Amino acid sequence: MKKSLALLSALLLLFTGCKPWDSEADFGNLLIYIPQAMSDGGITADYPVPSGGGSDTWNFRADDDGIHIILGVLRSGKQKGEAFSVKVHATDSDFPAYTLPERVEVASGENGATFCLDLPLSVLDDFAGAQPSITVSLSDPTLYELSSRATSVRIVVDIDALSELIR
Repeated sequence: MKKSLALLSALLLLFTGCKPWDSEADFGNLLIYIPQAMSDGGITADYPVPSGGGSDTWNFRADDDGIHIILGVLRSGKQKGEAFSVKVHATDSDFPAYTLPERVEVASGENGATFCLDLPLSVLDDFAGAQPSITVSLSDPTLYELSSRATSVRIVVDIDALSELIR
């Protein structure tokens, strides 16, 4: 009798427990953030440039047009969502000249997109020996909500280290 009850209980759990497709279920809050704001585990919102283990993993690219610091916008949650865009703006800049897109567009079915903060090559000479910074923030999403954290990142550029890698 006890064996039959144990077998019946096991079968009941087997058929009423987690379904194999539960791991594919949509879950999570749909919030927009800048992943680089969490590069140090979320302790600060500082993002050091340069970083990476080599030219294939550096967080910047450089060419004759300038220095392109790679940033991103992500939407949390597992679901493939609808297209959205978010405004991007800079504050507290030590740089007199920079270029930043006004908006970042994320395509339907995607969770994120990349964009660049562009600096002129002249910063290598103008700020030699310094670590100037600029804060980049998100606002006004067309869909979804901004996260309460990680929507601003302070990009801190080590000019001497950057100069060694570029020149």
